[in-house]
Amino acid sequence: MMKNKYVKNMNMNFEQESIQYKQKIGVHIIILDALVAERNGQMKREEVLAALKAGEFDGISHTYQPYSGYGKNGHQIEMCVSFGTIEVTKITTGKSFNGKENERFEDRTTEVLSDYKAVDFIEARPYYFKQRRPDLF
Repeated sequence: MMKNKYVKNMNMNFEQESIQYKQKIGVHIIILDALVAERNGQMKREEVLAALKAGEFDGISHTYQPYSGYGKNGHQIEMCVSFGTIEVTKITTGKSFNGKENERFEDRTTEVLSDYKAVDFIEARPYYFKQRRPDLF
């Protein structure tokens, strides 16, 4: 009987210590996550959005390197920033066979990004924006 009581107390102490340990570990993990985010240069989304709307990124434009897609089509992205919006043009080039010969084609689709969609684009491709305002990245 005494042995069971001792084991029960030991288990309770172990559980309490385990909970305290997990809480300490959790706090340390949160602190480490914050430090890693700071060290990795997490983008300040709200400040980037304010800078975009204020026109601080106006005039930035770039044509990204082409990349291959499915089949034999090639893709390329162009972007241009003006008046607080980002105009993104996706260019698809390739060729198709019409029964006699190969015909080349080029398809351009343009999308205008504003607000948080523009911030998402900047977050995915920050290089040219970081050159203009490095304090935000």
